[in-house]
Formats: sequence, C-alpha cells, structure tokens
Amino acid sequence: MNWIITFLALLMSGAVLTAQSFSVGDEVMGYWEPAKLYYVGTVVEIDNTIKGSGYRIVFADNDSAVIPSVRVRPFNLAAGTAVLARWSDGKMYQGKIAKVVGRAYFIHFDDGDKGWVSSAGIAQR
Repeated sequence: MNWIITFLALLMSGAVLTAQSFSVGDEVMGYWEPAKLYYVGTVVEIDNTIKGSGYRIVFADNDSAVIPSVRVRPFNLAAGTAVLARWSDGKMYQGKIAKVVGRAYFIHFDDGDKGWVSSAGIAQR
C-alpha cells in the first residue's frame, strides 16, 4: 500500500518515470516477448529507432532482439533470487538461486530437486 502512495505522489508532483539507462557491454535481463520472460543478455547496441529508445541485446543462447528500454532490467542474479531454470529435460521450472560461481547457478527447485544451471538456462517473470 505504501508503494501506491509513493507512486501517486510522484505522479502528482510531475516527476517523470523513466527506464534505467544501460551502455554497450552491460549485462542485463531483457524481456523476450515470445516467451513472456526476462533472460540474461548483453547490450550490443543502443537503438533509438523505436519509441522511447531500446537496446539490441544478445541473449546467453545467442538469440538477439531490439528490446524497448522499459523492458530491460539490471542483471542481478544473486543467492536467494527466485528464477525459472532449465532442468535436464529442457523444461523451465521454478526455484531459487542457492549459490553463484562465475556464470553458473546452483538452483534449489521448488519440487526439491537441485542442480547447476548456466546463465543461458535462467529466466525471470
């Protein structure tokens, strides 16, 4: 409830809410529309041809797309973060990051399974 009051106060004050700014080379979480999820990627180009600007992102699986800036989040996958992670059957399951070693994440899946997943196999809602 407090966040609603804060949000309304910002709107009434005339404050402009903007997307966060990123630079080429920054690691980010970009929204992949076909999957309706945020995936790990790297900004390779700033694209001002779309309304509100955007970023060309190359995702960890080597797909790329221009993503509107409002659909790009800072890359912040730390222990305790809730994620969807790819299991050995290729499907995504809910879990939490328990440990991070470089670009590998040890996941405690909600069903009790545990396992290591690379950044290409991590997504967020």
